[in-house]
Amino acid sequence: MKIMYLPSLLNINAMKIKTYLVLSAYSLILAACAGPTIADEPVNVEASLPVDFNFSKQGFKVISTLIDKKKATMATVYGNDIALNAAKTSDPLHAPGLVMALVTWQQQSNRYWYGNKIPGTLLSVEMVTADRKKGEITYALFEGKTLRFKPGISHPEKRISYILDQKPSIMP
Repeated sequence: MKIMYLPSLLNINAMKIKTYLVLSAYSLILAACAGPTIADEPVNVEASLPVDFNFSKQGFKVISTLIDKKKATMATVYGNDIALNAAKTSDPLHAPGLVMALVTWQQQSNRYWYGNKIPGTLLSVEMVTADRKKGEITYALFEGKTLRFKPGISHPEKRISYILDQKPSIMP
């Protein structure tokens, strides 16, 4: 019968624990280095605005976001600095130089986050501008993925009013 002393038993258990910890750390390191990440995949390409529309060159800032659950759409109201300041002061009708855009997308499920909705197919861009000299308000509607201009909209004043009435999101 072999008699082992308590200190030697503790050393054996401590060695086993250290070995398991080292092996676990190596396993985690190897698992972290496996394959390309999701960030490398193109995401949400169909929601992009056409490059020739020059939307990104406008210097717009986000004013507000909207979701219509019945129509399964989501939209973002963008505007220049004049529009943002006018929206904050609740007087967009008297803001010469104002430029606002309401971009609307069809909602789609986010395949990377269960239960989340993201912009899908681009539906339209509605532009509201105020002349710099007179402040006269104009409206233009562009539809579809290629954003074709749609002339002759009946009652554009309703859409102008709807866009101008959007309250800005609370921003820090």
